[in-house]
Amino acid sequence: MHLHTVCTVHPDHTLLSVHGEADVFTAPLLRQALGDALEQADGRHLVVDLCGIDFIDSSGAQPLIEADQILHARRRRLWLACPHIRTGRMLRSIRLMGYFPVLPDAVSVPRCGTGI
Repeated sequence: MHLHTVCTVHPDHTLLSVHGEADVFTAPLLRQALGDALEQADGRHLVVDLCGIDFIDSSGAQPLIEADQILHARRRRLWLACPHIRTGRMLRSIRLMGYFPVLPDAVSVPRCGTGI
């Protein structure tokens, strides 16, 4: 079980790239990374790139929901990027498909290289 995150600030959004597994063991790490990303967002939307996610369950998704609720109070949203088929299946299995807005494929989001 591992989780690696990289946060980068762009002019119109803050990007948190997530790699590994988001579950009961790594949820505290994801919660901390999202908290740090929220501090850096400073009025921007937060985009979470899930291309590097190997597994996510409801415990791992809870920090995403919490971050979205904070952003919603600030009239911002947490957007998901790269919801490939595997990630979509995982989100459907925990009944979160459709909860988060998803960036269309046509929207280019700068991503960090995984190198992992």
